[in-house]
Amino acid sequence: MAGYQIGFNSQGALTRENLTKDSREVFFFDGREDWFRNPNGTLTPSYPDAYGGSHMIFGFNSEFTKAHAEFIGAFIRSLTSMQLLELEPEALRRYGAAAAIKILGRHGENFASIVRHICSDPKTKTSYLSWLRELRPREVDDVTTLTGAVGEPMFALKESGREFPAPVLSDGTLRFAALAAAFFQPAMPEVLAIEEVENGIHGSRLRLLLELLRSQAAAAKTQVLATTHSPLLLAWLKPEEYETTFLCKRDEETGESRILPFTQVPHFSEIIGKQPITELFAEGWMEAAV
Repeated sequence: MAGYQIGFNSQGALTRENLTKDSREVFFFDGREDWFRNPNGTLTPSYPDAYGGSHMIFGFNSEFTKAHAEFIGAFIRSLTSMQLLELEPEALRRYGAAAAIKILGRHGENFASIVRHICSDPKTKTSYLSWLRELRPREVDDVTTLTGAVGEPMFALKESGREFPAPVLSDGTLRFAALAAAFFQPAMPEVLAIEEVENGIHGSRLRLLLELLRSQAAAAKTQVLATTHSPLLLAWLKPEEYETTFLCKRDEETGESRILPFTQVPHFSEIIGKQPITELFAEGWMEAAV
């Protein structure tokens, strides 16, 4: 079991950093120096010139065991293979690149190029289309891409024998289609981070959205980090998912952001059986408790 914590002050400077493995501290930064724990349990300071003047996630210390090196190496690979999505409908409505694209842009650039790749494989297209049909079960017949003057693709849905290109589709439909497409990218990241995942999605489809993230993350073996301000989305969480759902709160005195699993919020386990989580979140109980 690995754990990683990081803190910043109100000026954005790094104030603390901590990495643990199996409840044992491997590395910590105390605001002044970096420290590594040696195999015998003693602490060794690590100086900036040992690994390029950065902190733990960018280098190694000569005192590391092979197990430490492998563990932190995997940690670094996950961070460098992270994809952040802040989808914007305007970007999703544009033509994509005519050339083959393997990964979706941060704001949804080249969404149509990814969909064209998805549609080139019948099996992948069937899986992707099934999610779009779940979103609009009485409307979507097929998914396709239209072709521009120089071969560039544009996303489109077929409904009742007619083609509806991206510019006439709703923001919510485009955002859901892009989120679903992200799980069928040719170059899947190890970590997929999605900002305000509920944006533009109708409240009646939030359960479907959560099921998309839950099932496709497992199928793609990709870790999904999604932020939300929606109490309704929390209502569809399973109790066993509270441990991997986090409350983020800014400390008004220090400026640091505190991030706690729901299960570590004081009295959460007691009160959740008495009051719906939607009310706890919407009424500010969660933030007041930490």
